[in-house]
Amino acid sequence: YTHSEKQVLASQITYAEFANSFIKAWVYFMLKPFPWEISKLLRLPAYPQMVLWYFLLFFSIVGIVFSLRNSLGYAAAAPLTYLFIMTSLIAVSSGNIGTALRHRDMVSAIYLIFSAVGLISVFGGFKNHEI
Repeated sequence: YTHSEKQVLASQITYAEFANSFIKAWVYFMLKPFPWEISKLLRLPAYPQMVLWYFLLFFSIVGIVFSLRNSLGYAAAAPLTYLFIMTSLIAVSSGNIGTALRHRDMVSAIYLIFSAVGLISVFGGFKNHEI
């Protein structure tokens, strides 16, 4: 753990610093590279993937909320546990943007499942069926 350009031992980190680093790692893992940060021509191929990822991420949050509010909650427990554990481990251990992009693909299939549930719940696919 590096803070303010000095090495800090893991035993010297407070709970607040750990929580701050954990949340920052999650945000950076889920949202980096930001579209306004693409300044080099080599990073341009990542832009369409990021736009699709933001779309997928929004509807996966909607799908997770829908799954937990309806009777799909029990069925969603295992994939949600996998998502939380894997996303946390990858987010904390990813060293750079390129690695994070490749490792994000390890969990993107599960996010895709929840985004499909979110899309169907928003656009009315579940209205005719009881859940």
